[in-house]
Amino acid sequence: MKSVRNYPDNSFELSSELPFSAEEVFNWHTRKGTIYRLLPPWEPVSIIEAAPSISDGAKAKFLIGWPPFAISWLAEHYKVVQGKSFNDRQLHGPFASWEHNHTFIETGSNRSILQDTIKYRLPFHLLSHHLEPLLVYNQLKRMFNYRHSVTLSDLSAHAQYGNKPLKIAITGATGGIGSSLSSFLLSGNHQVLAISRSIRPSSTQLASTNIQWNPNKGEFNSSALEGCDGIVHLAGASIAQGRWTPEQKRRIIESRVQSTKTLATWIRSLNQPPKVIVCASAIGFYGSRGDEILDEKSSSGTGFLAQVCKEWEDEIQRLENCGSRIVTLRIGTVLNPAHGALSTLSIPFRLGLGGKIGNGKQWMSWISLPDLLRLIYHALSDERMQGVVNAVSPESVTNAVFTQALGNALKRPTLLPLPAVVTRILFGEIADELLLSSTRVTPSVALARGFKFELAQIDAALTFLYGRKAITSKD
Repeated sequence: MKSVRNYPDNSFELSSELPFSAEEVFNWHTRKGTIYRLLPPWEPVSIIEAAPSISDGAKAKFLIGWPPFAISWLAEHYKVVQGKSFNDRQLHGPFASWEHNHTFIETGSNRSILQDTIKYRLPFHLLSHHLEPLLVYNQLKRMFNYRHSVTLSDLSAHAQYGNKPLKIAITGATGGIGSSLSSFLLSGNHQVLAISRSIRPSSTQLASTNIQWNPNKGEFNSSALEGCDGIVHLAGASIAQGRWTPEQKRRIIESRVQSTKTLATWIRSLNQPPKVIVCASAIGFYGSRGDEILDEKSSSGTGFLAQVCKEWEDEIQRLENCGSRIVTLRIGTVLNPAHGALSTLSIPFRLGLGGKIGNGKQWMSWISLPDLLRLIYHALSDERMQGVVNAVSPESVTNAVFTQALGNALKRPTLLPLPAVVTRILFGEIADELLLSSTRVTPSVALARGFKFELAQIDAALTFLYGRKAITSKD
């Protein structure tokens, strides 16, 4: 249950009743990854420096907008009352003033109300007064509906799989999926070992420990993996950056095969191997198959991506003699407005230049980022999950249906199709393998193992990811 109030004195309030105690909700807000979980993915907001704790005087720095026009925002916590409330105020930023009160109200046995109250003033207040509902209220409503939905979803997921802290290593931890998984696990009080080729200042905020490796040279400190409960292997060069030259194709394959080979070598050297290893693959394994419905038992297809996935999975199978439970996730198109295909695709759509690709009849198998994170967590936690698992929504859609849904979520027309011949000229081989291919995949194993998708329909997924609709109940 949610209630929204907009006050005449430039204040905003959103309250949500949650099936968790006030202490649980407060504690979730204090954990290292939570602030990243609460960032609206449709807004250009990044964290330059997260507050080290929820304590009086602790400061956080954000960057809002796109360089070189981005604005910095410095805020600090104050009036922190353990388990009950804390406040934030702007020290420097886009508002004339900004104060945010977080209140956690106990209402009964394992039930509480999360209440966010904002008091603000815009610069040039007299001139902007009549524009404030348009400029601020609607944005705050979208943002805090999203934040409360994420709070409910994350707390529910962590409660479902138990509260025992896990030690999880993640390769590819600085990528779009890896960084989101890190913040999700950290918000559940788990320990994250981030394994990446380079350690940047920003990446240190999204891990308990950072580990550098060079899989091409076999360089890796395997002792750091001792005692890990699980490993999530996401490393691999992007398949959508630039044209597929022979050199780029080689990099795409080697980044997956060699990193998996290096990981397997080092896992075999451990005295105590992890209980579970979750490895990423992709639905490119199946190739372009028209209207054929594909599940985990379907054969591999043809084309470059099918070749990549086949060689990748052949190497993953070598992990099976390491003594760990192995789960191979064949991941579909991941919907995340902040990274990846959706981030790129949304640009022409925001400008009103979007439309179907080709004839629009090709099938697209997709999964929302929130559901993918929960499915990885499910694979880590549920011992029945083993072997190949299709990481896609239960409802594949045609490109025409997806196009219309994205236009609706962005409130933009979708009247400018991109003909297949033009697509091939612009993107080369990628056009036939990614944009025009038709792959209709079903997540048979995930459903059989009791996984429940929160965002199974394309309209619901996109409207949530762009802040147009909230997830409302977990009772």
